[in-house]
Amino acid sequence: MSKIIELKNISKIYNRGSETVHAVKDITFTLNKGDYVSVMGPSGSGKTTLLNIMGCLDKPSNGSIFINDTETSDLQERDLVNIRKENIGFVFQQFFLIPTLTVKQNVQLPVLFAKKKIDDKKARELLELVGLGKRMEHLPSQLSGGEMQRVAIARSLINDPPILLADEPTGNLDTKNANNIMSLFERLNSKGLTVIIVTHNPELVKHCTKVVHIEDGQIKN
Repeated sequence: MSKIIELKNISKIYNRGSETVHAVKDITFTLNKGDYVSVMGPSGSGKTTLLNIMGCLDKPSNGSIFINDTETSDLQERDLVNIRKENIGFVFQQFFLIPTLTVKQNVQLPVLFAKKKIDDKKARELLELVGLGKRMEHLPSQLSGGEMQRVAIARSLINDPPILLADEPTGNLDTKNANNIMSLFERLNSKGLTVIIVTHNPELVKHCTKVVHIEDGQIKN
């Protein structure tokens, strides 16, 4: 299998006043195309920092990271923006939907930001995929939490990224909706999407192909 994300001796150090915080410490691992990976650990263990580095939202203090064989550690922000647009979809615990836009318009937002032509058919197909084909003209206020998260997932896929990064995507959902979201990720992964999920809930990772345990900024596998 071919590598899609490779981390080599990644560390991230923050200065918080006079305190030095080692959020991530010398992490090395490789993810392959088509992996379905869970990053698990307690609060404050470094999970989100690690995900942000993999998603080129944050730069490591030390080490190297490769996305589809491109070294990103020393790239300028404009180049990182292009890496993100071409390779990565993001799903967060908060849905970040624009309340005055319809479901379909929210899904189309990344296309506008990428200065591409709006593809109405693609947005409709993605909303059908996540089970919201009949809700695309609704506003976010007319949806349940589980439905809003499915809109956010459809939005993350509109630019056809090969990688989906999800940070506690079920944290605001009840058990039924959380299981529905995880089933959706599993279905997307079966179509070839590489999925990386940060969670602290062991019940949600039963179908992942890999589990990475992180504690105090270090992998404990």
